[in-house]
Amino acid sequence: FLPLLSEAGPGTSNFPMVRIGTGARPMGMAGSFVALADDSYANLWNPAGLTQFDWPEISLNHMIYWQGITEETLVGSYPVSDDFRLGATVQLINYGEIPKTLEKADGSFDVAGSNTFFNPKDSLFGVSAAYKFFEWFRVGIVGKYMYSTIENDRADTLMADIGGLFKFME
Repeated sequence: FLPLLSEAGPGTSNFPMVRIGTGARPMGMAGSFVALADDSYANLWNPAGLTQFDWPEISLNHMIYWQGITEETLVGSYPVSDDFRLGATVQLINYGEIPKTLEKADGSFDVAGSNTFFNPKDSLFGVSAAYKFFEWFRVGIVGKYMYSTIENDRADTLMADIGGLFKFME
């Protein structure tokens, strides 16, 4: 309930990239990949899923969105033992060139100049670990460092996600 009260309006919140899903398969599943999470994209969706495959894996993703927005994602995982996995994530979003505008006293906007732009970007770096306690119970955690730049301003944050998988039947 409390997160709903603190929700920011459009254009007033930082780190919008945490709301953008990534990976062709996870997005093709409309985000329900969090329950399956059986490839290296588990780093971003549910880190416990890293225990569901037994081979090293690297995935690269390049997305082109509207208005010149691009996203680059690199996720990888490595089986350290039969029950323990490590993973890593690098995700970069470039929001393209946005023309600078000035707000006038009457509330209207004026383009600051035909060649005056700024280029906001978000970057995320993460390290994951997952452990299979039993065939039916797995847990994972990912620590993330993220920063966002808009012109001369920068915001940094640390985040963590904990995920679990409980299999009712094999």
